[in-house]
Amino acid sequence: MIAALNGIEIYYEISGNGEPLVLVEGLGYSSWMWEFQRSLSRHLKLVIYDNRGVGKSSKPESAYTMNDFVNDLLGLVDHIGLDSFFLLGASMGGMIAQEFSLRHAERVKGLILSSTNFGIRSKQPSVQILKILATNPSEMSIYERMSPAFSKQTLRSRRDLVEKVIHLRLASNERVMQLQQIGAVLNFDSYDRLKMLKIPVLILTGEDDSVVSPENSSLIHGLLASSRLVKFRSAGHLVNIERSDDYNGQILTFIKQVSSGNFIPQKDEVVI
Repeated sequence: MIAALNGIEIYYEISGNGEPLVLVEGLGYSSWMWEFQRSLSRHLKLVIYDNRGVGKSSKPESAYTMNDFVNDLLGLVDHIGLDSFFLLGASMGGMIAQEFSLRHAERVKGLILSSTNFGIRSKQPSVQILKILATNPSEMSIYERMSPAFSKQTLRSRRDLVEKVIHLRLASNERVMQLQQIGAVLNFDSYDRLKMLKIPVLILTGEDDSVVSPENSSLIHGLLASSRLVKFRSAGHLVNIERSDDYNGQILTFIKQVSSGNFIPQKDEVVI
């Protein structure tokens, strides 16, 4: 489906029934990245959409801002008619989800932050990773671009999974405005504001994430008033794919606990 808002078109899908969960993807990724979360629609009302610049959404040539992404999300949930919902953001999507929650906390029942950080003051990735992020996608092979997103163990022993994900990316056959999206990431900073968030937050990260260090998740956890941090062994930046069953299970447990009023923040991190 297409929603016309903010002078552009945003592509979105809705599936399932139950508590609404809106998923926000990362830099350069479109809705295909949530392929391993689609089964959540058996339990939830799942809303998946393409950010501006990727997938089937409009691709303006100008640089994008965090304000653009937040307003797109706000326009979409208003278009759908969601007054309140759970919000899951991965990587850049986690930044969008943070900013949205800081501005519109009354709309967010619970926030899930996956493989993300708090912006320019976060622990940054290696020069090699930064170089990949700053390279035009058309100038690098799909394997070169995507392999750093997996843990070394996955690259070594789960070649079938890596090939499946690369196939999903290739099958999307899309033009990606990654360089336009990057400006929003470079100018984002939520560090001093996260302590103002009082809503329940679940933080998920791969222990072997070389794109967004898991240290950032620990720092975010320390800033929040009501959060739980879960780290996944043998998983990299694409923890939602590498450990999809456990990842989805953590999401369902969190939503169930928040919805029933039984969510209890946990100071110590959990490693599974």
